[in-house]
Amino acid sequence: MKIALTTLAVLLLISVAAAQTPTPEDPLLQQVREIKAAMPKFGIPMREVGERFQNMYFAGQAGNWGLARYMSRSMNAAMNPTKVTQEYLYPFWENFYSNYYKPVNSAIDAQDSKAFEKEIIAVIDKCNSCHFTMGFAFVKVRKPTVPATQLLDLSVKSKAADFRE
Repeated sequence: MKIALTTLAVLLLISVAAAQTPTPEDPLLQQVREIKAAMPKFGIPMREVGERFQNMYFAGQAGNWGLARYMSRSMNAAMNPTKVTQEYLYPFWENFYSNYYKPVNSAIDAQDSKAFEKEIIAVIDKCNSCHFTMGFAFVKVRKPTVPATQLLDLSVKSKAADFRE
């Protein structure tokens, strides 16, 4: 009986010690966490969105509809990392681009300069409303006054259909 109690006590101590010993993290899960931590959150992709928006605006004004379409579609793709890194914020972007930004894409596809200018102004207002709603009222977008890059010739004439996704 004494041996049985001693054995039971030892087994109980071993199980308690095993329960308190942390198990090593799965190496694959650790790598995924490290990759996610290294990916851009929301600010860096939004900066790229801003730069592409500026270039898209001036390309559209100059009649370079292919470049305007490319920049517009690339803005959306730039936000893809946030699906992983800021999954709670990505739906705001997805809703914005799918609904409020859609008229800008339609104006680009139609190569309609008047509609393009009208929708740019409307979408800037929506940008600022979204920023306010998300707690970023200090981020106020305005109509671009200069392109983001001097490297691209934004005045090349092209059709929206010249950019194929």
